[in-house]
Amino acid sequence: MSYKHLTIEERCCIRKYYKNGLIYRKIAEMIGRSPSTISREINGNRSFMNVKPAYHPHTAQKKYLLRRSYCNMFFADPYCAWQKGSSENSNGLLRKFYPKCRNFS
Repeated sequence: MSYKHLTIEERCCIRKYYKNGLIYRKIAEMIGRSPSTISREINGNRSFMNVKPAYHPHTAQKKYLLRRSYCNMFFADPYCAWQKGSSENSNGLLRKFYPKCRNFS
């Protein structure tokens, strides 16, 4: 199963058909997508600023790009060398076997 993300053009078509009162199944048939894709897209990206919920394709595209750009960030705790990169980890292991008072020369 391959998944293809919705394009901004498809989102604009969804909005046009949704505003015209078409049901999800008919919209999906017209743009060649699954009805569940249309349902998730509209329900997940509706704004409730007015009395009637509205779907805005450009806002949906911005949300999609933001979700896609998130990356996992990792911050090590202070004084926890084992959580950092390899050089810090190696230094910590050396200190375990050779205390600070020992002279290497």
